[in-house]
Amino acid sequence: MSEENLYTFENPQYRQTYWHTCAHVMAQAVKRLWPEVKLAIGPAIDEGWYYDFDSPFSFTQEHLEKIEAEMRKICKERLHLERTEKPRQEAIAYMQAQDEPYKVELIQDLPEDAVISFYTQGEFTDLCAGPHLDSTGRIKGNAIRLTQCCGAYWRGDSKRKMLQRIYGVAFPKKEELEEYLRRQEDVEDGQIAAVSIDGELTLKRVFKVRDLDDEGRVIYRTELRAENPRYAPIRLGGPGETRRADILGLAVAFRSRLT
Repeated sequence: MSEENLYTFENPQYRQTYWHTCAHVMAQAVKRLWPEVKLAIGPAIDEGWYYDFDSPFSFTQEHLEKIEAEMRKICKERLHLERTEKPRQEAIAYMQAQDEPYKVELIQDLPEDAVISFYTQGEFTDLCAGPHLDSTGRIKGNAIRLTQCCGAYWRGDSKRKMLQRIYGVAFPKKEELEEYLRRQEDVEDGQIAAVSIDGELTLKRVFKVRDLDDEGRVIYRTELRAENPRYAPIRLGGPGETRRADILGLAVAFRSRLT
């Protein structure tokens, strides 16, 4: 790869580093807005990033919009990211003082000889191996979009607590984000699905989810009542009636095929 493309999205490593830093910016925004929310993990993935949160309330589209706005502020602040290391007991004590139990568990499960590193930007510090961009100012604030929210078991264990996972994506240019979103709006037959809750089709407040259950089926989070979210598996494809629901502002088609 040419040197001129080293710090562009043409470089997969830079792209992952960019999205990883976006995850930290999103976590910082959430903690600024709702300090009571607990942090779990927030990696870069193939298309963007996600971060898992333990929140006393359910995130809605309104919450996501507030988080996006705060992220843009953080980008404008051009906060320097600084990496530090701590001995195991000091790292545990630090996260205990921050009241971050998920981070404490992660540190406790690290190998004895592990290097325990943190990244700090402004008032926010997170447990992380990195790497990261050198400044939040490197991120284009108007090219960030939080795309979806879903349930995710802590550490993928169905016996552990169900957290809320927020996905996001960002690009160096607003036009690139707009093009990405246009592509996501295209719904193909293979993406049409049925949502089955207790044997009945429901389209109430459905959030699009990337997660898979143990049988490889996509899982959608649905809320029958605001205070009682429900989770149910769906199967892709199959003949039947096409319906539409508003999912995080996008009209998405579902074809009913109850299993």
